[in-house]
Amino acid sequence: MEFRNIAAEVLHSEWAFIKQGLEKILAETGDRWLPEDVFWLIKQNSIWAYVVFDGDERVGVVLLQPTNGWDGKELYLFGGYNVGNKDVIEFSMDEIIKAGRSIGARRIKMQSNRKGFEKYCSSIGFKMDFVQYEREI
Repeated sequence: MEFRNIAAEVLHSEWAFIKQGLEKILAETGDRWLPEDVFWLIKQNSIWAYVVFDGDERVGVVLLQPTNGWDGKELYLFGGYNVGNKDVIEFSMDEIIKAGRSIGARRIKMQSNRKGFEKYCSSIGFKMDFVQYEREI
């Protein structure tokens, strides 16, 4: 599998697939943002979009957002979407950590309101931090 950055200037070529993932995330979480909000944030380079490929096949999306925490930079794992049973976040964790280190982030954070997510987050190195999960890097 390959973790491929989708730069803002070529977002249109991958938008249909990324939007499909965003709509799936919304269906599962009931959050209040719109896929169009995320499109705008990617265009502004406020969220980084990655499509994970298995050969020529798209198998998932990973969205990362650089943020400032109380004690320094952090990288927020905004969302991930899998096609089928391939876990693109687990596969991409080394690249996600590399992206965090490239901006000098102290940790990676993510959150979920889905029951049972604590066990999954623990399996990929995160611990619960209030309603968020975090992983020092």
